[in-house]
Amino acid sequence: MGVRGLKSYIEGNSLFLKDCYFEGSELVIDGCNLCNILYDGSKYDLKHGGDYYAFEILIKDFFKALKNCNIKPYVILDGGSDHTDKKLETLKQRARDRIQIGKDLSLGQICSSGGIKPVLLESVFKQILIHLKIPFVQCMEEADWEIAALANQWNCPVLSDDSDFFIFDLKAGVLPITHFQWDKGLTQKTIPAKIFSVSDFFKCFNNMNKQLLPVFAALAGNDYVNIHTKIGSFRWEKFSSRSAPFSRSHARLDGILHWLSGLPNTEIAIGAVLGLLRDQMDRDPVREALTACQNEYQLTEGNLAQFFLNGVAPSRLPMELQVLPGWIRMPLSEGKISSVVIDALVLQRVRLSSQVENFDLPSSNAISRPIRQVLYGLLLSGQKQRDDRKPSVARVDPGECYVEEYDREGLSLSSFWVKAACPASGKNLHLDTLNEEPREPRLQVLCDTLGVPSTISTSIAGKFQLPVYVTCYWLSVADPQPHIEHLWSLLLGFVFGELSGRYKGQEESRRRTRSESFDRPNMSDINPSRQGESMDSMELPTGSPSDGNIQVHAWYSAGVEKIEPSPALPYDWRP
Repeated sequence: MGVRGLKSYIEGNSLFLKDCYFEGSELVIDGCNLCNILYDGSKYDLKHGGDYYAFEILIKDFFKALKNCNIKPYVILDGGSDHTDKKLETLKQRARDRIQIGKDLSLGQICSSGGIKPVLLESVFKQILIHLKIPFVQCMEEADWEIAALANQWNCPVLSDDSDFFIFDLKAGVLPITHFQWDKGLTQKTIPAKIFSVSDFFKCFNNMNKQLLPVFAALAGNDYVNIHTKIGSFRWEKFSSRSAPFSRSHARLDGILHWLSGLPNTEIAIGAVLGLLRDQMDRDPVREALTACQNEYQLTEGNLAQFFLNGVAPSRLPMELQVLPGWIRMPLSEGKISSVVIDALVLQRVRLSSQVENFDLPSSNAISRPIRQVLYGLLLSGQKQRDDRKPSVARVDPGECYVEEYDREGLSLSSFWVKAACPASGKNLHLDTLNEEPREPRLQVLCDTLGVPSTISTSIAGKFQLPVYVTCYWLSVADPQPHIEHLWSLLLGFVFGELSGRYKGQEESRRRTRSESFDRPNMSDINPSRQGESMDSMELPTGSPSDGNIQVHAWYSAGVEKIEPSPALPYDWRP
């Protein structure tokens, strides 16, 4: 992420990163970056869906260390994709890389790149944050700008390994995660770290004008703009003043910085860059790109302070995001609704995650495409197809909408056009008032989508209803068909999870009587009303607790026998 090679360039010079001991302060955390860095550094499983239990303990220890050092964390997570699409090509290339990494891992190869993560990692991360009562917010779009704006508003540092934060002019600096020795905060009251400050950085370059940093980012190449290909074979390395051994990429960055240090302001710098162009026809687009990059890193007051202080959902949204109904903004900000809703509604495009699987078979995302089709139908009811998002189908009738999905096809990244559609039971539901609809029609849409009779719920304990519905759908439409061993392993997982959750709940109760420290999250908090309930009191329709597994299997069997795909769902995602 960010400016390519900048982090390792800064780490290679002892003058750029200063030692510090961090304690007793607010800390704005780049949540997605932290989540990924900690999982990568832990060397946890990547081949079998993720080691979420070990990850849970790791995250708990991290925030326990912050609490011990009197550090108040505020975690900010990415939301939807940027509505301007300026990073689309970068995101598509990362998706291609993840497909290849997933393929290599599936063959037992060891991959040093951290480009692929368990698909539920961020969901688990949010659940742990909720349990620990750590303040966090899910942004409406990418979080970098909001993170930097909040840090400057509160005059506290940012914790992140994203090199974009070396470009923002942050008052209190950046603490790179890889140099943040948080584990020592478990046994002492300060955390040894290194801090980056733009002011200290520019002292090494003749006190260069801070406003030139975005020009540097554009010349070096970042996620937003990349103009170095238009400049051609210009050798920035010749401006480097370093005599020590340097990689070519680091010498290039050093040369750009020294070249810019001789220019007094942005206007003159942009003029100098335009003079380097090989083709003068590129002058206008390059000028626009440099100006856009300037705006990208320009900080003003953000949206998030009011959310954290007063529980107010972000109100100042770009015009393109005004299509989000008012009622949905707070659940999105609280991380209760997936950000895929934003991408589908605003961009009419969704990027699906790849994972480690059998790459000779279709993507595992394909089985749930009819479910997403209904989601798109609920979101886009009454919307028009975007002019810049025309599906490659023979004809789009008035009132129809398609969502472009990016998913793997074999080892390639492909796009699939999914028609937004609802079953008959959802025809009268509208997004603006969906939260006000009675429970019964909403439940009927869910049952029709998954192909299960609504009457099945009468014999299933409430906490198991959705898992049973989804499993029935999976057993019905999966290709190739799952074996009975797959079903039994799933049921075993349910039973183990239930017993494990109850045991941890009892352990937590005992710990709370001894201390007020952070406790390991109890997965039974998903349904707090049942917390601490004994296995003997578990709601079963008939029989005793000892034959609970047989009852659950009977519920599945009853559901599977009645499943029929809903005829109301036109499954026509591809021309």
